[in-house]
Amino acid sequence: EEVEADPEASAALRKTAEKRKRVEDLLTTQNMDPEDLRRAGQEMKEAERAMNANAKIQTLKAARKDFSTMMDNVNRILRLVITGEIEEEDVSADGACGGDCSACRGCS
Repeated sequence: EEVEADPEASAALRKTAEKRKRVEDLLTTQNMDPEDLRRAGQEMKEAERAMNANAKIQTLKAARKDFSTMMDNVNRILRLVITGEIEEEDVSADGACGGDCSACRGCS
């Protein structure tokens, strides 16, 4: 709601979606001009960069990541309760704990 209410953040989201749609449309066009696709791809990257620089959007992305991590943990607990099994997991590329300490290389 905060992102939608913020004119700058909502405009950044809208612009990024428009640029992404333009790239998708070009990819489905017969006889696509590679230069048009290059330009559209560059415009999309610039729009994404501007969007990701917005503080409200950064806060939203962090909240989504935290929520996803929480739901992964809930699913692991449910799987343990239901099946009695713990899925073996590695530490992810970003160093986050997978939850199974039996093969732990240490938390970062």
